[in-house]
Amino acid sequence: MEQGTTQDKTQGTAQGKTQGAAQQEAAQKPDAQPEIAYTTKQLTELIGVAQSTVRKYSMALEGEGYDILRNELDRRIFRDRDIVAIRQMVELTRQGAKVDNAARIVVEERRGKQLPAENKQVTAELLEYIHKQDKQIERMSEKLDRLLELQEDKTQESAASIDTEEKSQEEPREEPKKESWWKRLFNRKN
Repeated sequence: MEQGTTQDKTQGTAQGKTQGAAQQEAAQKPDAQPEIAYTTKQLTELIGVAQSTVRKYSMALEGEGYDILRNELDRRIFRDRDIVAIRQMVELTRQGAKVDNAARIVVEERRGKQLPAENKQVTAELLEYIHKQDKQIERMSEKLDRLLELQEDKTQESAASIDTEEKSQEEPREEPKKESWWKRLFNRKN
């Protein structure tokens, strides 16, 4: 996995405003170690989501005013704080939040602002979604229990069938005695 620092990624002949700002931040913090920066592909491997999802979430965050660095080719470069934001987006959408709402929550959380009415609505949506998921899990658990009982019954029936078959094979079979061909020939009843 190719990793660079924000300083490495942002240095070059064509630097944008965002890269210059990152360099100024690094220059203001002489004791700070450079942050590790990741490409979209590296980020997808790191957090386990598709590249299209990372792009979609990044665009949603940027639409809410969140800044993600870009390199000289105008490709996004993700820092640790960006990874945390994307992971929060993934978690919120898995819980049922819409992408736009999740982006708003993440950005506002980072800014320290609260949107009480919207947060209450999103929280209510999430709670409803969680309640539905709990019911679905309960139904699936009941189905699984029934399937396990059926499987156990079938296993017991199979075991009993095998035992019966083994016992029948263990008992010696008595074959009818054959009469000699001489007796069969002369003892015929006609």
